[in-house]
Amino acid sequence: MTTQTGVVKFYNDEKGFGFITPDGSDQDVFLHIKELKRAGIPAQDIAAGGRMAFTPEPGKKGLKAVNLKLLA
Repeated sequence: MTTQTGVVKFYNDEKGFGFITPDGSDQDVFLHIKELKRAGIPAQDIAAGGRMAFTPEPGKKGLKAVNLKLLA
């Protein structure tokens, strides 16, 4: 799949996960702390409404976000 951009719908630092809503879509993509760590992004930098670039990839229960990058 190709890189997409979207908005962080929410992220729960205590539970280590959240969701991204891709631009032009209403199908949320799972965001896991493991991928944040892999990308070198501190969890405290993730906030609802923040913009991210990511690659959606099939996961156990739907799409998950990999290859994360924070956008300004």
